[in-house]
Amino acid sequence: MILLQETKRFRAETEEEATSIIQKAKDEQGRGEYEVKKSGYTQKTKKEKGVISEVYYWVDITYVYPQE
Repeated sequence: MILLQETKRFRAETEEEATSIIQKAKDEQGRGEYEVKKSGYTQKTKKEKGVISEVYYWVDITYVYPQE
């Protein structure tokens, strides 16, 4: 069995942290271990009784692994 690709989801507390996670993954793809096929982040909010109580970001990155 060979792993071809996978999508990982991370949680970031700020937009800057979200973009940093994506940039780090793209910077590290040069080592040949994987290639970033798709990346992005989405702002999420948690509400309690109609009031926003928490704001965070989901970062999704799809990694493609080389075939040997």
